[in-house]
Amino acid sequence: MPEQVQWNSWTTLQGVQFDWEEKPTARLVRLTSPSPKQRERVRVGMGGAEVECVIVTSAVGVLHVQLAKPKMQKAVRRTPPVRRKAGAR
Repeated sequence: MPEQVQWNSWTTLQGVQFDWEEKPTARLVRLTSPSPKQRERVRVGMGGAEVECVIVTSAVGVLHVQLAKPKMQKAVRRTPPVRRKAGAR
């Protein structure tokens, strides 16, 4: 079973720069620890929603992030039902 991430209950206003942006923008950030670390998951406020991201680098006052890839669960393979011929018992 995957480990549950414990998000902080508070957010901080911090400069965030996505990999496709040229300049950082002040956004609300929710961390999982007191200080940001490389490869840590964070939630960044965008357009009234929180987007899950991964920290690429952390400079003074600016987080360089990229969108997190969703964790995919293993697909459960179901066996097809056994089909019987009509009239057979």
